[in-house]
Amino acid sequence: MVTANKFWSQIFGFAFSNKLWLYFFMLFVLITGLWMIFHGVVGLALNLCAYDFEGIRAWMAA
Repeated sequence: MVTANKFWSQIFGFAFSNKLWLYFFMLFVLITGLWMIFHGVVGLALNLCAYDFEGIRAWMAA
């Protein structure tokens, strides 16, 4: 059976000294990923404000 600690040690080449550090690392990866996704979505939303939607509507209505 492959435990989480054995899985991470096979990928990164090191094992955690106890499960608390393993769980902290897994939580850190999750939170960091969510934080990066959040900033990407906010950046995309702010970038969409720069487009000229009135010009697009006028072009589609013509």
